[in-house]
Amino acid sequence: MFLRTVATLVTMLHVPVLSQLSRLSQQSPNFLNLPMRSIVIGSLLCFFTALHGQAQNRDAVNVSSFFGYPLSTGNFTIVTEYTVNVANDVSAISITGEANQAGATVVGNVTDKALMVGDNTIIITITAVDGTTKTYTVTVIRAGAAPVITTATLAGGTVGVQYNATLSATGDAPIALSISAGNLPDGLTLNAGVISGTPTKANTFDFSVRASNNAGNDTKPLSITIAKGAGASITAPTLASKTANSITINAVSAPSNGQLVEYACNTTNAPLSSGWQTDLTFMGLSANTTYYIFARAAENANYLAGTASTPLQTTTDKLTSVETSDAPLARVYPNPTDGVFTLEFETDDIFIVTLADMTGKALIRQTVKGQRVQMDLSNYPAGVYLLTIDEGKRQNTTRVVKN
Repeated sequence: MFLRTVATLVTMLHVPVLSQLSRLSQQSPNFLNLPMRSIVIGSLLCFFTALHGQAQNRDAVNVSSFFGYPLSTGNFTIVTEYTVNVANDVSAISITGEANQAGATVVGNVTDKALMVGDNTIIITITAVDGTTKTYTVTVIRAGAAPVITTATLAGGTVGVQYNATLSATGDAPIALSISAGNLPDGLTLNAGVISGTPTKANTFDFSVRASNNAGNDTKPLSITIAKGAGASITAPTLASKTANSITINAVSAPSNGQLVEYACNTTNAPLSSGWQTDLTFMGLSANTTYYIFARAAENANYLAGTASTPLQTTTDKLTSVETSDAPLARVYPNPTDGVFTLEFETDDIFIVTLADMTGKALIRQTVKGQRVQMDLSNYPAGVYLLTIDEGKRQNTTRVVKN
């Protein structure tokens, strides 16, 4: 008594195979009585003889691996256990066993049996007319599904703001996700498929994610853009000293995020959009005039400029007989100048000389001693500049024109 088995792998395209077996039976009337076992997968018909157990094919094709799926071989009258390895996209199988003895019964045939990943055991038992039984076992091993990363893009983040993004991938669990190339933004880490943390640097960061499981792996390039964070808030400046033509403030403590502090001076209670300076002294101011001094965190590579503080309101001093802007302390020439100009003082005392732009931002400040000193505006654009000379008791501001 022998078993003839027809097996059909069910994929996306179902191939009718029973008709082929029927045609072969018609071509060979004794086919069903031959001592052999047959399996049909797809459109390929394979035979296993009872004598030597070697795989044969009616089309004389090498079928040691038929339709891409290896099948164990052996003497049909002895070997009753067989194994077929199939790909992950094979989701079901149909196996029909037929006896070559009239009246014999077969139990265990399956139709479109769903296959799980791994081993799937199908047992077929044949019972002869005299009650003799024989059991055949076919183990179908379905391969696992390799991972596929399905995350297309990742949201951007902001310096100083908590970030959280989950990577997605299909395939058999467990799937391990890692960074295979490049780097995540500073401050972020990947753990259990989640990118999280607080970004510390602004930039666009390119990297590749690798997904791996027992069935294979997948790699995908991704990127995260981190924007500059909001500037820090700081306190209002306080007054250090003032004259008829200048205001000096105390330095405001810088924030801990690395931003510097800059200051602006205006005649109205509104911060300027430009003209901010890190210098603590505002020169070339008008006597007996009220000014508003603001402070803010300066923009840098990772943070935007902060919101202006509440202002310090103060009024410059009135001019006195010993402090006048009309009595020159030095002769300035040539003025206008193409770049280099000379200061010729009345005495060889010590003077503090400050050169500022028209917003009051100090460009050059130096202490000089002597009756003749040169200054250079060559590296500055054409325009009008304020030259303030401070003797201690007297102070004078002169306009210098750069051609």
